[in-house]
Amino acid sequence: MAQSVVVISYANDRVYPFPSLKEEDEKVHACLQTRAATQPFRIIRESFVSRPQLLSILTTPSDRDNLLILLYSGHAAKDYLVTEEESTNVNGMSRLLSQCSSLNLLVLNGCSTLAQVKLIFEAFGQQNRKPPVNPDGKTARIYRNLLYELDHGTLVPPLSAEDKKKYNIR
Repeated sequence: MAQSVVVISYANDRVYPFPSLKEEDEKVHACLQTRAATQPFRIIRESFVSRPQLLSILTTPSDRDNLLILLYSGHAAKDYLVTEEESTNVNGMSRLLSQCSSLNLLVLNGCSTLAQVKLIFEAFGQQNRKPPVNPDGKTARIYRNLLYELDHGTLVPPLSAEDKKKYNIR
């Protein structure tokens, strides 16, 4: 069975990087590496993401078919994401994302992303697929643990049986 893929991508500037994006990148990557040791998944980290890098991830069958979580953090506008030295049209990216059969969680951390979210929902609808808004237990566990570690600086305490049942976590 192929290993799940988690992509963290940041539209940061190599020459004048935003300190907050650099800090987020470092913290998220460190937490994911800790998690990957116990919940195996492959991390693709793009600290200075470009359009060709996004296209490569979304069109390479082993990445596309096993993409579990995609995080994009950086600049955005109504219908495009700003990647290194260019902008990426969300219509095209939405269509590519809708082909990712294992995608459970998409995190867009940028300005003006509401229109982009609508485009992504439309693209999934055209593929007769539900958009990734209700992650399965595995994805929810990875993301919950990541958020906890970022907020508290420690590993997540084990969930009670009641919480596991409540959040459908195995």
